[in-house]
Order: sequence, then C-alpha cells, then structure tokens
Amino acid sequence: MANLVAMGVATTFFYTFFASLLYTGVDLPLTVLVGIAPAIVVGLVYYLFSVAMPRTGGEYVWVSRTLNPSLGFLANFIITSILWESFATATAISISFGLVPMLGGLGLLYHNSNLTSLATTFSGPPYNLAIIIAIISVSMIPAFLGTKAVFRTLWVIFLIAALGTLVTAGAFLIAGPSTFQANFNAMSGMNFNNVISTAALPKGFTLAGTLFGSVFTIEAFFGYNWSTYYNGEVKKVERSQLLGIIGGIFVFAIFMGIVFESAYYAMGPDFVNAISALGGTGNAAYTLPGPPVLNMLVVFAAPNAVVVVLAGLAVLALAVSSDILFSFIVVRNMFAWSFDRVLPEWFTRLDAKRGAPYLALLVTWVLTVIAAFVYVYTTVFQFIIYQPALFNIAYLITSVAAIVFPYWKKPIFETAPDIVKKKVGGVPVISILGILGVIFSAFVTISALLPAVTPPPSGSVIVQYFAYLTIPVTIIAAFVIFGISYYYRKSHGLNLQLAFQEIPPE
Repeated sequence: MANLVAMGVATTFFYTFFASLLYTGVDLPLTVLVGIAPAIVVGLVYYLFSVAMPRTGGEYVWVSRTLNPSLGFLANFIITSILWESFATATAISISFGLVPMLGGLGLLYHNSNLTSLATTFSGPPYNLAIIIAIISVSMIPAFLGTKAVFRTLWVIFLIAALGTLVTAGAFLIAGPSTFQANFNAMSGMNFNNVISTAALPKGFTLAGTLFGSVFTIEAFFGYNWSTYYNGEVKKVERSQLLGIIGGIFVFAIFMGIVFESAYYAMGPDFVNAISALGGTGNAAYTLPGPPVLNMLVVFAAPNAVVVVLAGLAVLALAVSSDILFSFIVVRNMFAWSFDRVLPEWFTRLDAKRGAPYLALLVTWVLTVIAAFVYVYTTVFQFIIYQPALFNIAYLITSVAAIVFPYWKKPIFETAPDIVKKKVGGVPVISILGILGVIFSAFVTISALLPAVTPPPSGSVIVQYFAYLTIPVTIIAAFVIFGISYYYRKSHGLNLQLAFQEIPPE
C-alpha cells in the first residue's frame, strides 16, 4: 500500500496530459509494458539487499557497507533531497491538478462562474501557499503519533485515492465515445472535432513518441522501492518486501493500464493528444477552466458531482498521503545517518511514549515550509527538471553495489537468507540483476538528459545554468556534508569508517 502511495495511483490523471503534450504519437498503454521491466529489475535489487541487510536507511546502509560510506551517503542523500523538495511540489501539483480541475468541473456542471473563479483564486498566492502549508502540516501529524498512526492514516487515504481513480476510469468506460463527444460539445464551449483539427497533430501512434513516452512512464514508477527505507520496522522482510515492491509494481501497472485504456476508449488518442497540446501551450482555442487532466475531462463522461468530486479527491489524497510518507521516510533516512554519526546524535532522539523521532520531524517541517515559500514566490522549483536523472544515478550506484556485494562482502553474503544467495550458472542472481540495473539506470539517466525527453529550460542564461547544475550541486553537497562530518569526528578521536565495517544493530 505504501509503495502504491509513493507511486501514486491518481498521478495517471495528469501523466496522461504531460505525456500526450510532450510526446505526440505516444501509445500510453504500451509504455506501461515497456516501463515495468526496469522497475522490476531495480526493484529486485532493492528487495534482495533489504533481505540481506534488513535495516532502516535503504541504499545508505547497503552501499556504505559494500562500496564506500561516502557513496552510500550520496545515493541516499539524492533520494532524501528529492523527497524534501517534493513536499512543496507534490502538494502544489495536487492543487493545480486536483483542486482546480474539481472546482472547474463543478462550475461547468452547475454553470456556476463563482466556482470557476474560485479555482483561479486558489491556484495563485497567497491562497495556494496557505493551502500547501496546511496540507504539509496536517500530513506530518501522524508521524508524530507513531508508526501505527502513519499506516492507518495511509490506508484510509489510499482507499480514497484508489476509489476515485477507479470511478474515473469507470466513468470513461461506461460513457464511451458518443456520450463523451455529445457532452463535450454541449458543456465545454468547444467542439470535439475542432479540437483535433485546430491542434493539427499527426494522427495515430509513432515509434519515436512511444519510446520517449516510455521513459516518462518509467519515471512514473518511481517509489516502488520506498518500503526499504523503513526496512528495520518491517516484519517478515523476505515475504513482506517481495509483496510490497514487486506486488506494488504490478498493481500500479494495472491501475495505469486501466486509466490509459479507459481514456483512449472514451476520447480516442488523437483527441487526448490534441486537447493536451492546446491546453499545455495556452492556445486561445482552449477554454476549459482548468488543465486538460483526466479528472477535469471526466465531467464530460459523467456529468455527476459525485464523480467529479471523487476524481478531484483522488489527486488531493495523493498529496496528503505522499506528504505523510515523505515525512516518514525522510526522518528515517536522517535517523540512519545520525546513527552512524554522519549527523549529530540528537537526530536520533525519540519520543518516550510513541517512539517518534520528534526532533528530526521538526527539522523536516521547518525545511518544507521554507520550500513552500520558495516554490510559491520564486521560480526555483520550476528548474529542478533533472530529478529523474538524479533518481537513476542513485539506482545506478546501488546496482553497482549489487554486482560486487557477493565478492566484496562475502561473509555477509554467505550468512544471508537463501534467496539472496541464489545463483545462475555459478553467478549470484543479485550480481546479474545489478548488471541489468546499471544498464537500465544508465539508459534512463542519459535519456532524462536528452532534449527530446526533458526540454531544455527556458529563460535567462543564469536560470538555464541553475537547471543544469542541479545534478553536480546535489552530488557535491553530499560529499561536502559527509567530508565535514568525517573530519570533524576524526578531530575528536572517532574514526567514522569503523561504523561502516558491520551492519547496524537492530
């Protein structure tokens, strides 16, 4: 469930818009089949490592004990920094692509201009900032109440998101092409056929569009392995993580396939591409009171307030559940760093009653509120466009660790559970998966840097350099933080390297 929250079942609503806008000719259902392969390979790498070293901290623990402590910190720092940035971005996205389309859809349904204008009001400062901070603050409360409170809350919110997603897909399937076209022509102030002709895009699917769109879908799977970051709190790791990681990948793929197929069935891929192009480029012919995401367009499949609200709540639930999970994971990664004394020991202080790392949570809350201000009142976060490449750099480092693990850490490998020690032709399976993981991660990293996948940033030269420097600055920052900690501890007579000779105690 938590990995499905991390991937976000309702993200398919706006992935459809983004992919269709960026990659004309993309066959979205086919990209799911392409995207699932690297997710399974890297997911199995994380699964086997989680069984071999069942401790909290994910790749930080494995890579630091296998390759090098600084590389382990780098890989985990990359993930943690992206999660911290995502507090603000994911919450803001839920407003732009969840709340705004919901109010806009209700405005169209009831011919109420006040609802439409309210959607515009909430999409800009200071109202969006207030909503972002409120969602972040409320989302972090369960983390202060303990692990059980976190996962009970996540279950409730996940069920809301799953229900809204399935209801939206069901509405498209039930309506079919004729009903959707009739309602669109009657309610939107636009014409179905004119949308396609105005966009003037090539019709049908193309190989290039589908291949580039597949990279986008591969990125959509990010989150399938996040249960490994609180691995020390998972019971029956060998069974639970297999269900959580690999099971989560397949369930998410089913959700994506259902949503993509239902949208194509009711609207047709040519219309989806066309309206995405018009809405995404600010074309004057586009007059809907919100972006052409599926939870906006569903009002034409089912002119029903319950359907519109459930579709919008699915995206809003995505933000709340993501923030809950982000806070849960970020503080556990910092806890793992602190346990090895890379961070000050006070990060490990726990609430005596509930066992919550309250100091780390407070630091996380302060940082996320600062990020919210930066997001709303500056353009900084618009240029962190190479996060997918950073993700895959972390996965690449972990995959390299998987290759050498059976040979460089033979004592740990030989005492691991049998499933970790499986071999094919005398070669450890974890090493084979590591080789494939390196290939897939390198491919996605390079692809994410290509202009055809990630369009170059627009704006001044300084702004463009800011986007390009995201990757090197993040890497340098990780090495600087680790280096300062290492030499500070050394000056006080503590050899930090000794902490990485063994697996952390339970």
